Amino acid sequence: MFRDYGNTVFSNWNPKLPPARLDASLSSLYYLDFNSRETELGPDYAPLALTLGGHSLIFQEGQWLLQQTPQGAKGRSPKAGDRTRIRRLKNKNRELQEENNALKIRVELLMDMLAETTARHHVFRFQLADTDH
Repeated sequence: MFRDYGNTVFSNWNPKLPPARLDASLSSLYYLDFNSRETELGPDYAPLALTLGGHSLIFQEGQWLLQQTPQGAKGRSPKAGDRTRIRRLKNKNRELQEENNALKIRVELLMDMLAETTARHHVFRFQLADTDH
């Protein structure tokens, strides 16, 4: 029954083909030969540079290299500033770990108190139930 229904309803179904997509992702420089590309971009391509978190990186010979920067405005090298920042972060991390340990102890103590109170409540409830009977 359903087989016949499908043959009659869907037999005339012929969807339109979607239009062809254009290759928008390819740059026009891809199609240029070396001499045209050199004329367009110049003979010396600048290395790819990236700055993240105050550090400059350059992509050279297939690897990301840390670019040497001049000394900071205060006359200190960036490494000295990094050492100070790392020391502060380590101290803050130690303080937070100590606070976390203290909070864990408090939670454990409160859970013990809750368990003791719940046990007492059950004992009193059973004693009350025994006196009612």
